[in-house]
Amino acid sequence: MNTDHQWERFGKIDPYYGVLTQDEYHKDKLNKESKEKFFNTGDNYVKYIFNNIYKQFIPDFKPKCSLDYGCGVGRVVIPLSKYSKLVNGVDISRSMLNLCEANCKEYNINNFQLSKADGELITQKYDFIHSIDVFQHIPVKKGEKIFRNLVKHLEPDGIGLIHFTYAKKNTMRTFIEFIRDKIPFMSNLFNLIKGRNFFYPVMQMNSYSLNNLFLILQNSGIKKTYCEFSEHRNDLGIAIYFQKSS
Repeated sequence: MNTDHQWERFGKIDPYYGVLTQDEYHKDKLNKESKEKFFNTGDNYVKYIFNNIYKQFIPDFKPKCSLDYGCGVGRVVIPLSKYSKLVNGVDISRSMLNLCEANCKEYNINNFQLSKADGELITQKYDFIHSIDVFQHIPVKKGEKIFRNLVKHLEPDGIGLIHFTYAKKNTMRTFIEFIRDKIPFMSNLFNLIKGRNFFYPVMQMNSYSLNNLFLILQNSGIKKTYCEFSEHRNDLGIAIYFQKSS
């Protein structure tokens, strides 16, 4: 399954639900109030993660250049622009990026740049690197390569925060997801059962090895981490905060 293609389709037909999988954010239900609520979740989230950074790492952390990898429609880019001199939003979906740009302009945000993800390559250095609810949608081998490259491009003393899923709660749901993702046209059949369009895109969910992730961090000069667990439907996750040695 080409996950890049699936996310471009999400960007075209159901972008806000692709970012936050709650019914009120489906394109046919989205209105002024629900869109405002959507962006408020991003504002509250960024306040929360920076409070954690202040407590666990640097009390007066003020990044000059930040990266939001898998920025979607700008839910994090917009509030992150208040904390950073420059924010670069990167996404695999051109349709998502177009919406992100429109939303930034609507909120009068000027200190941002947007880039389409170019394979696993990130070439610019950042002092804050962030990604939430993104890597679980990327095949593991590809995701680990991207993660390694992101950590490589973190400035000395810079902070990273990247979220992964690492385990499933329910074996039956795991089996169903496996059938949906691996058997041709099964995802289309599931769409019909759920009352969706036959060609509605698939949101693949992948579990990463925590051993591999922490090995990447340690081999990349990371000395300090702070972690918080998360849980969403059938997936157990972890948000890994980390700081690169100077």
